[in-house]
Amino acid sequence: MLPANTLILVNPYGLRKPIQDLVINDQVVTHMREQKRITGMLFGNMTSGNLINIEIVGYTQHIQLSEKQLVLTYPNLKLLDGKPETERVGSVADRSFDIKWVAAKDLTTEDYIQLPTPYIHNSIKQSKIQGGKLPGTEQGLFAKIGYIQTRPYRGKTYTLIVDDENSFVARGYCIRT
Repeated sequence: MLPANTLILVNPYGLRKPIQDLVINDQVVTHMREQKRITGMLFGNMTSGNLINIEIVGYTQHIQLSEKQLVLTYPNLKLLDGKPETERVGSVADRSFDIKWVAAKDLTTEDYIQLPTPYIHNSIKQSKIQGGKLPGTEQGLFAKIGYIQTRPYRGKTYTLIVDDENSFVARGYCIRT
């Protein structure tokens, strides 16, 4: 679940809308950079509890989400001189950059997450981000989590159910319900 006013990417050119303004049948951008239809919405009113705040070093956007919300990560990514290890040694078959959906509560500052390319061009300081583009993929950029904090939250929460992949881009992060 995401708090009100979380911006959701609704087209690949960067148009965003607050989550509470979306309706069933609106289109959103998925983690695969495709536009898909919203088929359902879940609403809540959090009277007590916490949201997890995630920030990327060099990226101007942060996100707050529930502990169970899934984020697209590269859990076994290993870097050698700033590049994925298998780009320098090994083969694509041993690649260290397989992707996995991980619950926000299980993320650590050692994890790398996926940032989708259509959203980030104006929100990133290229020279400051800890990450890069993965070889042989069109999945976007990988970026190291710089900061995770649990914060108390009271208020409305929302999430989306999306055709096929059930993923969407919220504040530049790939999210799955």
